[in-house]
Formats: sequence, structure tokens, C-alpha cells
Amino acid sequence: GVALRKLKNPREAIECYDKALDLDPSLANVYNNKGNASRDLGKYDQALKCYEKAIELGLDDTGVYQTKGDVLILLGRYNEAIATYDEALLVNPRHVPSYIGKGVALKNLGQYPQAI
Repeated sequence: GVALRKLKNPREAIECYDKALDLDPSLANVYNNKGNASRDLGKYDQALKCYEKAIELGLDDTGVYQTKGDVLILLGRYNEAIATYDEALLVNPRHVPSYIGKGVALKNLGQYPQAI
């Protein structure tokens, strides 16, 4: 799946991830990867569900929180995005992409002083 996504074939990648999840539905990383491929296709609701499942299964990785926050911004759910970026920053307080995403969400809410 990862190779197919890198080759710009997210639909085929999702098929591979689904096969892997049929064999073992507890693979948190596979849900995260499926979320990334879904995001590539503009299927933001599906991506969000995948990221949430990865987190539910115990994936405590800054990247999954950050990409979930990015999708929430794309969906216009800015307050949820901020909370998600805060989760990422609990995992890694030096994660620059999460600070940037949080700033974008705050800006979109008109909270300019906090966004700086």
C-alpha cells in the first residue's frame, strides 16, 4: 500500500490496506496509511475515520494527530483541529507542523493574536 501511494495510486493503496485490515483489524499503522491515501483522494470524512481508528488502537504518533488536524481544517472544523494539534504537541512539544496547523486554525477563527 505504501509503495502504491508513493507511486500516486491511492485507490490501489486503499485496496491493499483493506486487505491487510481484513487479515488483522488491529493494525493501527495501516489505518493511518489508509487515512493518508483517503486524504489524497479528497475523501476527508473517510480519512478522519481512519485517523480516529488508528488513535483508538493506540497509535500515539505526532504524525497521526497532525494529519487528523489537517483534515479537520479542510472540513472547516477549526476548534476540533486546534484540540487535535494540542494532542500532537503533547506527544512532541517541538513538532513544528502542528504549531503551523494550529496557527492556521486560529487564524481561520479570527483569533489573530493567538495565531501568532
